[in-house]
Amino acid sequence: MYLTYDYYSNKYGGTSVSSSDFPKYELRARMLLDGFTLKPKTTKKLLETEYGDYIRLTVCELIDNTKEEELLLEKAKTGLELQLSGIASETVKDHSISVNTKGNAYDDVKSYIQNKDMQTLSKYLLPTGLLYRGVGHDL
Repeated sequence: MYLTYDYYSNKYGGTSVSSSDFPKYELRARMLLDGFTLKPKTTKKLLETEYGDYIRLTVCELIDNTKEEELLLEKAKTGLELQLSGIASETVKDHSISVNTKGNAYDDVKSYIQNKDMQTLSKYLLPTGLLYRGVGHDL
């Protein structure tokens, strides 16, 4: 674990994820981070240096991005179900529903979150050297 729920909620100010759901989201964010850095051992060492907060903040934002993705995908699923059922538009009194039949909301959400994740990784990890061939020296 790269950070605790206490860090997420108190230092970062995260509110998207509850303490009971935190381990699941922290694991997903950590795996995503490790996948882009390809240096999990180096990342763990850097947690104890001046770059520790860069890594922790990255994980916090990735947690929030993962939660947002989950919520958006659920909405996209509902829209896709309406689209597959043949509903193109519905109006009842002052309530109306229209379904975009030109695109795939699922793919749009995935693309949006992937871009957001890359911005987060770049924003915090560029100073650490983790995104560009490791840190370049042994710790």
